[in-house]
Amino acid sequence: YKLQMGILPSPLLSLIPTNQDIHELNTRNKENFVVGNYKNHIVQQSLLSEGPKLWNKLPKTMKSLSYKSFCKKLKMTYINTH
Repeated sequence: YKLQMGILPSPLLSLIPTNQDIHELNTRNKENFVVGNYKNHIVQQSLLSEGPKLWNKLPKTMKSLSYKSFCKKLKMTYINTH
């Protein structure tokens, strides 16, 4: 959430690019994060790889909430699905 909203320290903001950082086409998924193709199994299971996958699966309505509302909604979503 903080990466998408740009409220992380500047070195971390460029850690995971979005689709609009890669190309300039106006696509419906332009705000999604790019999921890297890592060969190392440990990196594949890290936040660097799994974070973008999880974020991209969230509904757009959740992504536009405030931080506190987002955290509450995310927690309730995971509780209800498990």
